[in-house]
Amino acid sequence: QTQAVTVRAGQTTAHDFNVASFRGAREASGPIKLDQFVVAAAKEMSGAAIAINTQRFAPNVMTVVAADEFGTIADGNVGEIMKFLPGVTAEFNSGEPRQIGLNGVPSNYFPVTVNGFSLASAQASTIRAVELYSVSTNNLSRIEMIYTPTPESPGSALSGSANMVTQSAFERSKPVFNGSVFFLMRDNARDFNRTPASNNKLTRKVNPGFDFSYLVPVNKRFGFTLSGSSTEQYQSSATISTGWRGAFSVTNGTNLPDTTPDKPYLTDFTVLDGPRTESRSSLGG
Repeated sequence: QTQAVTVRAGQTTAHDFNVASFRGAREASGPIKLDQFVVAAAKEMSGAAIAINTQRFAPNVMTVVAADEFGTIADGNVGEIMKFLPGVTAEFNSGEPRQIGLNGVPSNYFPVTVNGFSLASAQASTIRAVELYSVSTNNLSRIEMIYTPTPESPGSALSGSANMVTQSAFERSKPVFNGSVFFLMRDNARDFNRTPASNNKLTRKVNPGFDFSYLVPVNKRFGFTLSGSSTEQYQSSATISTGWRGAFSVTNGTNLPDTTPDKPYLTDFTVLDGPRTESRSSLGG
């Protein structure tokens, strides 16, 4: 607004301005009103928000992802999530990720922990690699892929480590239940009826499965979680092998003529069909 004010010498002159919005040069439309501004705080944070904040304030370089961002993992294998993270190389067996390595370092030198505690492997050998098929995703909140070590990191963490954080009832302000029911099948075995398998048995190749998680914050000091899953998946596991005389297989000079390594010849072509069913069941609290 622009107005003329006359001020006499030696005197003080007061003039009031009315703060108003104007449609035109002289037409007032009433006082100015701001839109409603609400300040609110919420206790509940999504899994993605917690993961972002954990990564943001971490003392070292890491990637943190929320397990529920990937939706339902039908067979519950946590390796199906880890294989998409930067720098991770998955080692597959029968079509599923069994072990993982990081930045070119094999799985033998890549420790995997749960809430900071070392995870034992069910594999019957002396290697350090963690078998991921023994871990289910239904009780996980987020996965931390750690690329640079800290003082408490294991000595075997040559390229880093992975830490899986379980769900907590205190991350929620009210009870939350998540559940799913599904069927598992392979592309080469989609028969709902019983068909021949190993040991001269008829088995089903399409099987049902389920998983659930229940988070209950009772009060500020007590809460509990309950989770479970069960899957059964058929795998064909076909194997093809060849036998080359002079390169790997031996010769006898008669029906298998001797030859030199630069001139091997093929004598054996073996196809082995080893069908099996892999089951995974878990219960956590």
